[in-house]
Amino acid sequence: MMPIRPGILPRMLGPLLAILFSTFLIPPISSHANEISVLAGATEGIDAGGGSYAWQAAFRYNFFRNFAASLSWINEGHLQEHKRDGFAVQGWGRVSLLDNRLSIGIGAGIYQYFDTKLSPAGSHENFHGLAPVYSLAATYYTERPWFAQVAVNRIHPESDFNSNTYLVGVGYRLWKEPASPSGHGEVDRPAKTTGYEVMP
Repeated sequence: MMPIRPGILPRMLGPLLAILFSTFLIPPISSHANEISVLAGATEGIDAGGGSYAWQAAFRYNFFRNFAASLSWINEGHLQEHKRDGFAVQGWGRVSLLDNRLSIGIGAGIYQYFDTKLSPAGSHENFHGLAPVYSLAATYYTERPWFAQVAVNRIHPESDFNSNTYLVGVGYRLWKEPASPSGHGEVDRPAKTTGYEVMP
């Protein structure tokens, strides 16, 4: 098992706390719905050689329109001598554009990875550890619960290879957005479309 260096967690907390602090300076606005998404694309193994496919499944909980938290499963594919995937927990700061149709988000958090390293002789070793993960995502919301998303993840462990994943996919909002503000200057309460869901 690969040891986790003690200095990694303090370095990861700085960017995450900066995102959290800056988003709380923005006045709270009613949020978009809680969201599930599935993305697919490619992995660039920066110091592992070559590239591979990638995919990601995520649930995002929106506290406010400008702040969210997410839980993701990231699969980085089969790079040369590496098969790595794992869970990522991130905080997000977001800015809404185009009358709230487009959202640009910056995320930072912790990636618990599991890496199977293959040897030329055919044997393998299993390693795991923690790594910082930084993300940039653009989300386009439609009038229906569906949305489109493009995302880039940067994964930077100290004791394993660095990588970038480039992803595109679709998602679904679990709660409806109000169609328009009410006549009294207040936003109508969102109507429920589905409950929370768990998928295999």
